[in-house]
Amino acid sequence: MGILAVYLFSLGLFSQAYFYQYALQGRDDFATRELSKYILLANAEHKKVAVLSPVGATHFKKYLYYANALNPTTISEVKQAFISTHLHVENVSFDSCSQHPVFPKGTIVIEDLICGNSDFMSHTTIPLIADGGISYKIYQDTICNSYNLKPFPSDLKLSDLAVEKLSKKDFCQTFVTR
Repeated sequence: MGILAVYLFSLGLFSQAYFYQYALQGRDDFATRELSKYILLANAEHKKVAVLSPVGATHFKKYLYYANALNPTTISEVKQAFISTHLHVENVSFDSCSQHPVFPKGTIVIEDLICGNSDFMSHTTIPLIADGGISYKIYQDTICNSYNLKPFPSDLKLSDLAVEKLSKKDFCQTFVTR
């Protein structure tokens, strides 16, 4: 009976670490889910989005997965994107970092913090929920800029972690910061 109790306790610790702790602190995954949700919101409003990152192919693949963007209408476009190495699907393009990013008018530009560009341009951010640090900078934000955004993520509930199910307002006010 004691061995069963220890086993169940250990299984509980493992489950907590695997499904919650690692899922939140795993490399790029939760922030990439937030990024994918933001891009989905922009696509719903027919906005062009350019994602700048040194790991563009990784972000592209994760976007396809988290946004469920691989479907019969986009399959040929995704196939062509991998063949041509111009990672573009619908209104979203995934490009490499540049020292002086170009901000085309009418395009939301999302820059991975790894790009290392220090600037003083006005932007909103997709933060790391573990410590509120910046994961992605969003320039020319027209999706969440009309909401009252927090300076860092706070008062999170377990249901908030299902970012794909959040409304636009709830997502912006919970996971996009100014």
